[in-house]
This record gives sequence, structure tokens and C-alpha cells, in this order.
Amino acid sequence: LASDLAACVRRSAAGEQGPAAKRARHRGPRCEEEELENLRSFLVECGGEGDSVLAGWSVKLCVRPAGGKVAGDYFLYYSGTGRVFRSRAEVARHYKLDLEAGHRAA
Repeated sequence: LASDLAACVRRSAAGEQGPAAKRARHRGPRCEEEELENLRSFLVECGGEGDSVLAGWSVKLCVRPAGGKVAGDYFLYYSGTGRVFRSRAEVARHYKLDLEAGHRAA
């Protein structure tokens, strides 16, 4: 997983446009903003207050390179303090929210 994160950061720093970035353009330039809104909604469904807890957060679309065990798009969630989370569920656990409520609503 650390190598995936490093690859994403290298591609991002180099300004490279991998397959996920190309697909993201087809979904629209706002896909990271939309995913942040999806995270906000998920946290509210889990019993949190999405607007207040997500102040300063950002989302980054990354790609696992083809040829590995798992390939495809994924999001990384960055807290305002710089901590990296790999899933919405991980963010909800960080805030000690009720994951079952979020999964029932989905």
C-alpha cells in the first residue's frame, strides 16, 4: 500500500495523467470534489457532522498500476492535519462513528 501511495504522489508531482485521470476527466473535473461530498454524506449517515469534521480535508484520485494484484481507481482522503486515510470507513472509524448505520443507509 505504501508503494501505491508513493506512486500516486510521484505521478501527481510529475503532472502525469494516468488512466484514472483520463477517466476522471470523462466523469468531469469535479470527481474529487464529488467524492469529498460523498464522504461528507457517509459521515452524516454514520452519525457525524460532515461539514464541521471535514474542514480542511481533501481527496485525491489515484490509480494502481496495471500488472499488479489489484488495478484500478481509488481515492485517498487527506485530513486537515495531513493524515492519509484509504477509505470512507477508515475516516468514520477515526471519528468513532457507527459504521453499521452508514452501510445500512448506502
